[in-house]
Amino acid sequence: MRTYDSRHRLKHIALAGLVIWGIVLVRLFQVQIISHSSYESQALAQHNRRVPLTGIRGTIYDRNGEILAQDIRTSSVCAYPPQVRDKKATARKLSSILGISYEKLLAKLKQDAGYVSIASKISPEAEAGLRDAKLSGIDLIDDARRIYPLGRAGCHVVGLVNTDGKGTEGIEAELNSSLEGTPGWFILSHDAQGKDVVTAKSLRKQPRTGVNVVLTIDSRYQTIAAASLRRAIAENRAIGGTILMVNPSTGEILAMVSEPSFDPAERRTWKKGALRNRAVTDQYEPGSTFKLITLAAILEEQIADSSSIFYAENGVMDFGKFRIRDTSKHGWLTLTQAFAYSSNIVAAKLGIELGAEMFYKYCRAFNFGATTGIELPGEASGRLRSPSAWSERSLPTMAMGQEISVTCLQLAMAYAAIGNDGVLMRPIIINRIEDSNGRILKEWTPRRARRVLSSSTCRTIRALLATVVAEGTGRNAEVDWCRIGGKTGTAQKFNPKTRSYSLFVGSFVGLVPAENTRIVCLVVLDEPAEEHLGALVAAPAFKEVIETVSKCSRPPLAPDFAKIPFAVENDALLPVPDVRLLGEREAAKHLRSSGFRAHVRGIGTRVFCQYPPPGVLAKAGAKVQLEMAESVRSQEVDETIPDLRGLSLREALRSLSTAAVVPRIKGSGIVVAQHPPAGSRIRPGQVCVLRCAPPGNLYRYSAR
Repeated sequence: MRTYDSRHRLKHIALAGLVIWGIVLVRLFQVQIISHSSYESQALAQHNRRVPLTGIRGTIYDRNGEILAQDIRTSSVCAYPPQVRDKKATARKLSSILGISYEKLLAKLKQDAGYVSIASKISPEAEAGLRDAKLSGIDLIDDARRIYPLGRAGCHVVGLVNTDGKGTEGIEAELNSSLEGTPGWFILSHDAQGKDVVTAKSLRKQPRTGVNVVLTIDSRYQTIAAASLRRAIAENRAIGGTILMVNPSTGEILAMVSEPSFDPAERRTWKKGALRNRAVTDQYEPGSTFKLITLAAILEEQIADSSSIFYAENGVMDFGKFRIRDTSKHGWLTLTQAFAYSSNIVAAKLGIELGAEMFYKYCRAFNFGATTGIELPGEASGRLRSPSAWSERSLPTMAMGQEISVTCLQLAMAYAAIGNDGVLMRPIIINRIEDSNGRILKEWTPRRARRVLSSSTCRTIRALLATVVAEGTGRNAEVDWCRIGGKTGTAQKFNPKTRSYSLFVGSFVGLVPAENTRIVCLVVLDEPAEEHLGALVAAPAFKEVIETVSKCSRPPLAPDFAKIPFAVENDALLPVPDVRLLGEREAAKHLRSSGFRAHVRGIGTRVFCQYPPPGVLAKAGAKVQLEMAESVRSQEVDETIPDLRGLSLREALRSLSTAAVVPRIKGSGIVVAQHPPAGSRIRPGQVCVLRCAPPGNLYRYSAR
């Protein structure tokens, strides 16, 4: 019995032993086979540490190869708290070198961790100080820091990166995935004493450099525009502004600056709204600069021509439920004069003449109400409602630049289409993307959006824009080395404090030169405090920019851009100037300066008639026939305007010449109407508008 019990116990012990060994074997199998990789990685983690290696971000260049943004090698600071002998003394020393608070540094050094980050992208001076200090447990790791040579001048176009090296504004954000390099790493091992050791066999993944980007921007133009804009804002006490420069034939953006701006290197100085690129994100009512679209539609549809006459209602016109006013009182004006004097009343009449659908069609053709597709973040589309949403006053007020919102880029591209003979281009700000060896990976080429106007219409418009600068509201933009064409604009802006339209936006858009245009430049000043007219605040800034740009060496648009002559190519068409009532020598001199030759007929001291008539487009170098007559006006001569109705145009002109009255002519043939009427007293510089018609059409013309 006793033997049986012993055997039974032995069996149980053996069975228990087998179970235990089975459990051990299963566990060994789990550890060695199933979970081998997991335990291996845990063991490596205790003996190894992965240290990140920052990839070099691609460089951004301007069109001439000048650096706009670049990564430079720098260092970041890390600590191994177990190896720091005197934490308080080390924190104190780090604080004096890095400018970080002692308490913050001490808290990091007291962390129960093998590794902590102290500071990133430190200055060269701080790096040198740390190397000299030789603090135990403190190490320097290779890093990269982004620099922006243009500073504020290029901030909105180039953009910036955040502390993690990610692009957040401008081109840096738009092409972040292409610019940023791929980060790398290496494995840092610990020896028996716990010290870090890097061996030849240490695992390492090298970082990869990002691609390089070449922009269409010219850093010289960018710097010039930025300086002029800041000066104009300071002089006029404006809250902000924008300057844009475009190559009209390609759509390339040559300069784009906005204020307020920011310094990418001084984040603590940034003001609210400074990161906003106003050239593409802000929408505003353009005012009189938008009259270009109304004028373009009228000329393209042949509703009127440059010599057509319109009555400007002496400065005020009642449209029924609302009134429109001009800044100056005018009576009869040709279309050329109305555009030069920026008549709101004539613009409103032209809009009504066009009709809502036709006006809307041209606004859409010029791409208003839609984004341009430029490669910059945050572009706005502007505001252009469909005609079904318009009120009774919408068409006349939109024709003069109200009730519509545009971006600076949209308006500049519209004027660029005029300089490009009616072809609207898509704006380009990126020229190409290259790898680190200079191999082109992607290239942006000029892209046509559509043809919006005929070449002949654009020639007429450029002539009218030149008249604005030479004789109208744009005189402050005139330069002596080049014939400028442009348009001023002054728009009202709602003031939330007074709940009225008591604030203003002043602007000027110019074509340089008016013919064979190479640059379109737009200047906009937001809320100037004293003078608010675009002619007084924006036109002078435009002139300053163009004058300075003309002195640049190696201009990208033409080898002799700084020496653009006043005269244009022989096959170009120019508007014939008005030389009536001038003396023979003075008239001939004026014609020569405008690119024409004088052919004198008759005997007399003053020109009483000319052919081709004023304002007509003729080839440069063409002869202008001048009919001369004597001026016999004296004390005995009647001081009132004669009755000219029924006379031939030549007879009427001779009578006006004798009375020293300047004629303005509409049509040809027999005089059917005149303003002022016969018997009106002649004032110095008196103008008389003559409406003429062929003999067979007298009733149709007199009925108008």
